[in-house]
This record gives sequence, structure tokens and C-alpha cells, in this order.
Amino acid sequence: MADRGAFEDVEAAMMVHPADADLENITSLAIAQAQVVYEGRAAHPAAAPEQGLNALDAMVLGYVNVAALRQHIAPTERIHGIFNESGDKANIVPRRTSATWYVRSPNRAGVQAFKERLTACLESGAAAAGCTVEMNWNPASYDEVVETVLFWIAT
Repeated sequence: MADRGAFEDVEAAMMVHPADADLENITSLAIAQAQVVYEGRAAHPAAAPEQGLNALDAMVLGYVNVAALRQHIAPTERIHGIFNESGDKANIVPRRTSATWYVRSPNRAGVQAFKERLTACLESGAAAAGCTVEMNWNPASYDEVVETVLFWIAT
């Protein structure tokens, strides 16, 4: 909405987010989202496994790298990922897989640094499996939300 000018003449705006409790105000973390696609080469795992480049292996290795990274991030940072595509048939080395990742940090600068660490984890998984990885970051990343005292005074 902001990209299309919906807030050009707006003095104040409010965002509502459901929660499991009544809250007057909250803070939230800055966030960025990536769509990740691994490309390999399909092959038959019994007849010619050496001809394949397993995109699922690449994605799993990247995921394991992220799991190892978690012990080294600040308590205020978060990382979440899911596998969207993991192959079509069990008897075919997956040529293509995809995942979605979120990184969260207290501010935009922290998100940027965290994005670089996630990228390194996922690229190393692809390299180990001989595959390629493409990461597309959603341009609509969100800054942290902090209570604005001026808003409360104005109301």
C-alpha cells in the first residue's frame, strides 16, 4: 500500500496484529523474507546416480548450516525456514527444490547482516552438492516497530 501512495496524505496510521492477549503496545523485530531456489540435475538414483546433482541435498545442507548458525545468533534475532518443494518422486534425484526463509533482528542494520549470514549458509549447501542457488529477497522488508510516544499524546 505504501509503495502505491496510500499513505501520502496520512499523518498517522495504525497497524493491528492479532495476539493471544490484550496489549496496549508492543515492539516487533525488523524482518526480511527470501524465496530460495536450488537447481541441480535429475537422474535415476538406481540406474545412474552419478549423473545427478541433488537439489534436495543442497537444500538440506543449507538448512543444517542454518541450524548450526542458530547457536551463534543474538537472543533478539530469529530465523525461520520451510521447504516448499523437495522433488517430485522418490526414485528421481531432485533437479529443483525451493524454500522460504525469514530473518528477524531488532533493526534494519541487523537484518542486513543476518541476510549475509543466511546467504553464506545456503550457498555453502549448494556448493557442497554441486548445485546452484538463487535467492530473491522480497523488497517489502519491514523495519522494527517501536511504540511512538507522540502518537499516544496525539490521541
